[in-house]
This record gives sequence, C-alpha cells and structure tokens, in this order.
Amino acid sequence: SPFKHAGIGWLMDKELNFLERFMIKPRRPLTLILGGAKIGTKLGLIEQFLSKADHILIGGGMAFTFLKARGKNVGGSLVDETMVPLAKAIINKARTKSVKLILPNDVICGDTLDDAEPKGPYLIHEIPSGLMGLDIGPETLATFNSILGQSQTVVWNGPMGVFEVAGFENGTRGMGIHLANCASNDTKVIVGGGDTAAALETFGLLKEMTHVSTGGGASLELLSGNRLPALEALES
Repeated sequence: SPFKHAGIGWLMDKELNFLERFMIKPRRPLTLILGGAKIGTKLGLIEQFLSKADHILIGGGMAFTFLKARGKNVGGSLVDETMVPLAKAIINKARTKSVKLILPNDVICGDTLDDAEPKGPYLIHEIPSGLMGLDIGPETLATFNSILGQSQTVVWNGPMGVFEVAGFENGTRGMGIHLANCASNDTKVIVGGGDTAAALETFGLLKEMTHVSTGGGASLELLSGNRLPALEALES
C-alpha cells in the first residue's frame, strides 16, 4: 500500500470475518442457489462450489443455457450460446463430483421481457417456441424448497425470475419466504448482494436472512476462493 497507514472499515471487516469463517467449514448439507441472467460472472463461484456443495440449484435466465446444454427444449427463452459448452463441462464435472445439479422442470412464460403477460406453467419440454421462460414454475419451486429445507447452509446469488415484473415474482418471493423460515430454524442463509438483496428488500424479507453480503461482486470473488487485490495491497 502506498499509504503509511491503511486499513479496512468495520463493515468490510465484518464481511471478511463472516465469509472466511463460513468458507473454512460450512455446515453440511450445503446448497448453492444461482439465478439471474449472466453465467459468465458466476463461473468461478460454480467451480469453487463443485468441491464444496451438496446441491447446486439453478434458476433465472441462466438456467436455459444449462437446459440447452442438457439437450432440452427451451422454446424462445434466452440462451447464451457461447456458454453452452462451458455449461456442459460444469454438468459433467458435477456428475463426477457427486454434486446434484438441479435445473427447473417447469416455468412461467411471457412473449417478451417488455410486454409480458404470465402464461403457464409449462413443463420444460412443452414451452412453445414463441414464448420465453421468465420465472421458475410451482413444481420447480417446490422441488427447490424441499432441498433447501434439508440444507444446513445456503448461499443464494441471483433471482429465480424477472421479479420486477408482476406475475414473474413468485419463484423468487416463494423461495425468499421459505428461506426466511429456514433461517429462523438455524439454517445459515447467506445472500450475495445485488439483485437478490433488491428482490428480498422488495418483499420485506431481507432482514430475515442470516447474512446479506454487502460486497456484491467482491463477495462472489471471496466465496469463489479468489484473493482481492485491495486486500492483498493492505496485507503487503
């Protein structure tokens, strides 16, 4: 550090202590929930958790890239074609490490992101070609919540659907309500900031979680097992 005296603030100290303590020996079963649209930003997290997690649940827009990688029908849902080979590799790695990677089996659909009237639920193989999946369906929510109910530690990063649009918030809200209940029964529920925290704030559930990470991307880096440049500078 070029400064004579440099340090971290209370909030960062609290965050680091919590995340480091959590990463050393999380209580099992450990479940990672991933949602949102972008897979690219979460690859490190998935890689890291393939050697830690018992279950990885994938919802949100990124689920369709994984479904496509499994050879499933996705209708008109958004798929990141450049990420399909990586998604395939992750699915195979999860299998070899005996991590159960669970994808949605039903979804709520809409015509477009902007003008979305909820339609469905549709089972994955029944999604019409003109519709895109915009939230997990009730069957998927029940499956996910059942796994979460048996977990001792949960890390959640990314909403299950387009929660900002009426009719597509039920997956994220239903999971939030269930996890609030789990947290009150001593399950450690760690929420990665950003959209997930915004969604839980909207539903009045944010304070019910064990730990809400304030660091967003930086917390993901730490949870992914990476060092942060700013911290390394402080340590040197």
